Amino acid sequence: MFTKSCLAPVAAMVVLAGSASAVAAQNHAGSLVEGTWAGSFASTEWTFEFKHEGGSWSGRYMSARSGKWVPMQSLAVSGNTVRFGIEAKPPVAFRLEVDKANKAMTGDVAIFGKNLPFTATRKS
Repeated sequence: MFTKSCLAPVAAMVVLAGSASAVAAQNHAGSLVEGTWAGSFASTEWTFEFKHEGGSWSGRYMSARSGKWVPMQSLAVSGNTVRFGIEAKPPVAFRLEVDKANKAMTGDVAIFGKNLPFTATRKS
């Protein structure tokens, strides 16, 4: 016969297993987006870098014209989808998805009230 004291260790193992699955899912999502990507927009080559450390995302970008790294604005990662803005006037916002092969990000760039197609390829 099972008692509460017998079920407590089982319940703890179920909770730990669920937590491990959640962490593994987050790490997998991180591995999809994390890294360096490059693509062309507004007649310029751009490099994007995404990092997932300590449970937080950070990102930066550099255009071939400026040659300087700048932090991304409003970076959000969910599964294989990443959204962020870059410092510009007018505002520029990206919404991209990593493909199943984990080699390209495709989506759109919102600027001047229009959505333009954009693709970036993985560099690392």
